[in-house]
Amino acid sequence: MRFDKLLKRLGIGEKSRLEAATNFILRYWWLWCLIFIVLFSFWSRMLPAKYGELQALDPFYAYRMNLYMLENNLQLPLHDNMRYWPDGIGIKYYGPLLYFYLPVVLYLVFVFFGAGMTYLEFAIMYPALMGAVSVFFIFWLAREIFDDNKAGLFSALFLATVPGYLARTSAGFFDKEATGGTFMLIALFLFVRAYKTNSWKLSLLSAAFVFLAMGSWGGAQFIIYILSVFLLFKLVINQYSVKMVSAGILPLLSAILTQRFFLGVTGISFEQVVASITVCVILIRFAAEKYKLVKDEQLPYFVPGLFVVIILFVLLGSMFIDPLWNIVQRGIGLIYIQEKGFIGATVAEQQEGTWGDVTSRTTITYSRSILGLPQIFETLFSIWFLFIVGSLAILYSVYKERNWTLLLPLFWLVMSIQTVFFMVRLVFFLGPPSAVMAGYAMAFMLNKFSGLEYIKRKEGLKKINILSIPVIAVVSLVVLSNLATGFVFTNSVGPSYNSYWDQAMNYLKTETPVNSSILSWWDFGYWFQTKGERPSIADGGNNNGTVNQQIAQWYVADSTNWTDYRWWYKGKDVDYILMDYTLPGKYGAISKIASRGDTVIGMLQMQQSKTYPQQNKTIIEYKAGQYAVWLPVSSGGQIAGSPIFMITQGDQYVGRNYITDICTVNGIIRTEPPENGNVMPGCVTIAPYGLFYIPPEAEFSIFTNLMFMDGYGIPDVKKVFDNQLIKIYKLEINESIS
Repeated sequence: MRFDKLLKRLGIGEKSRLEAATNFILRYWWLWCLIFIVLFSFWSRMLPAKYGELQALDPFYAYRMNLYMLENNLQLPLHDNMRYWPDGIGIKYYGPLLYFYLPVVLYLVFVFFGAGMTYLEFAIMYPALMGAVSVFFIFWLAREIFDDNKAGLFSALFLATVPGYLARTSAGFFDKEATGGTFMLIALFLFVRAYKTNSWKLSLLSAAFVFLAMGSWGGAQFIIYILSVFLLFKLVINQYSVKMVSAGILPLLSAILTQRFFLGVTGISFEQVVASITVCVILIRFAAEKYKLVKDEQLPYFVPGLFVVIILFVLLGSMFIDPLWNIVQRGIGLIYIQEKGFIGATVAEQQEGTWGDVTSRTTITYSRSILGLPQIFETLFSIWFLFIVGSLAILYSVYKERNWTLLLPLFWLVMSIQTVFFMVRLVFFLGPPSAVMAGYAMAFMLNKFSGLEYIKRKEGLKKINILSIPVIAVVSLVVLSNLATGFVFTNSVGPSYNSYWDQAMNYLKTETPVNSSILSWWDFGYWFQTKGERPSIADGGNNNGTVNQQIAQWYVADSTNWTDYRWWYKGKDVDYILMDYTLPGKYGAISKIASRGDTVIGMLQMQQSKTYPQQNKTIIEYKAGQYAVWLPVSSGGQIAGSPIFMITQGDQYVGRNYITDICTVNGIIRTEPPENGNVMPGCVTIAPYGLFYIPPEAEFSIFTNLMFMDGYGIPDVKKVFDNQLIKIYKLEINESIS
């Protein structure tokens, strides 16, 4: 009422108020679009929350540590005995500490303001919330770089929906990337703003967010390369500005100090060298001009000459000084992808990526189930295609306008693609720059269209004409297809932790003594610690490669040599052994680690496809790709002969080989093949999740015995849990039995 009276006193009537409101809405059209995109981003990212569980594996570690902090006055344990039992690990192995503190502090703020939620509910929501914050800030970043609201909005839209970024910022993926990635975007935005406005204050804020980013995620050190490459490039092409001093020095110094003193990086890292060189070159260039150390006509050649000196010093010095040689090696490693160690080479997420990985994480193919667009549209509207267009558009704009700041997102994109080629899990890095470049592509094309003389002459509704209608249709399809992609992708995301695992972890938690240790492959160690509340011998942190190799060598050892490992069981204080249904598929990695990369032995898993009645028995066919096994079974369900291993070529079966050995819970049973039949070594075994062909190198291993034969003939173990997919054995060493 008071507002209405004020308007009347000002002489603004109902009609004027309506006009003012309309003008306000139209003037800030981009704000309403941004609000919609951010809300959609948060809503779609929250879809996996319906399962009420964390995703993947690593988030369970962070969640366990956070629960400890909430119960112990925000203190982390000085020594975590749940990991790598019985030795545990010290706090220096925890990684970036802000990774643990920031979510807990934010949760306490939520609780203080009356948010009634458990920490599990908050942990599930947290990555979706941070993902939405990223979407909000990438609008301002793109808007600042390109000085265009449309570029900002499209960038926000694409980051809200790009699968490569959604995967690690959706509800339940409670890991480092959501925190560190968001703060890295904010730091970049503040840097660009500080650079354009020559502001020390904004640069200081950027430095603060660099600290928050790197303090919560090791991958955030990537910002060092983004800033350094951009600033050094401008110096080399003689585009020096005093704004480099005010905007670039503090964020880079913050990165150096954070890595050196907060993250405890010993020695001089390559990132510190890159940041230090950038800072020194900027300061030297500043001093050269300010104090007339170099003649004005020589300034364009000063920095290139300085670089030649630095490069020669490093290259020549590397022949005599080990730290310089390490710097050269690390620099080469950023360009030339070097072979990983035999342990790292077995981890799927650490494999080298390909261009196919880039396109598959930035595609709109997921929208097919809703929109069903033709293949050509799926290509043209995908972010990967648009960021290629955006790259070409930026090069054109730089050529025409000489606005070198536009190269920042292009450098960012190229470096992000290189990181994917280095390690496929780093596809997360690709999300923001690909969104920015694709957003610029859309804005560039729309601006070119709007600049056509024919369109500029039109006014009001006349702008909707034979040319603009197709453009509106295309833009609408781009928006809808990407929104659909975000929805379909996040709606299909769910936790790996299922009811079978829940049964097994509940058994550990309720039916085993406290601090009973669990021996298994490293993958699910965090689940044993968090859900089973029991320490594990190894886990996904891979902080102790020696343990991984010891477990691998134990797995592949002959089961008749079981007692040779009693000293090892005692040294590791093993209480229980867990075997799960995913392990046969990892036997290749296990054998590779056991042999230090020399040997890879795989187990072939097949699924039932057909049945063929045959007199008094049935032939059950199991297939996996081109391989097939025919298993004869009697009317009573017993194996009634030797399985036949074949290779399929279309509808033809070739290479009939009989497998005489059947691995069962009653030991290895041998069958009689037909006379003159080709016999194939190894054995087959039937599990609730398929038929397995086990090669002869693994047939008599401890792994095969525990996985498929219930520990037949092995002393010291007793099966205490079995839900068909997961088995748990109790280990009780009896020295009297050899």
